[in-house]
Amino acid sequence: MVDIKPKRGEIWIINLDPTIGKEIKKTRPCLIMQSDLMNERLRTTMVAPITSTIKENWPFAVTLEKGDGGLKHKSMALFNQIKTTDITRFTKKLGKVSNEKMKQAESALLLSFQIKWN
Repeated sequence: MVDIKPKRGEIWIINLDPTIGKEIKKTRPCLIMQSDLMNERLRTTMVAPITSTIKENWPFAVTLEKGDGGLKHKSMALFNQIKTTDITRFTKKLGKVSNEKMKQAESALLLSFQIKWN
């Protein structure tokens, strides 16, 4: 087995199946949100699934342009669908998003969990 060590801010293709109900499905890109400290020690990581279905003014998402983190299409990282996944579900690393996109991701994550940060 290949030693997979995802890093915060990277985008990986991850197999999210099987799912139940309204959980996001399929093998798709996901943005790694978990800290590198945890990623070094655990075989699971927290991710925000990415979709190419764009919802305008969706507060729980961050728009990613074509090329951001190696994406082939304009997409959205969905923070209302945060998941913890085992690294055996990871198939391919696409790239890494900018620090500015990660700041937007952090804001969307805080909003999703209704965390106020001063």
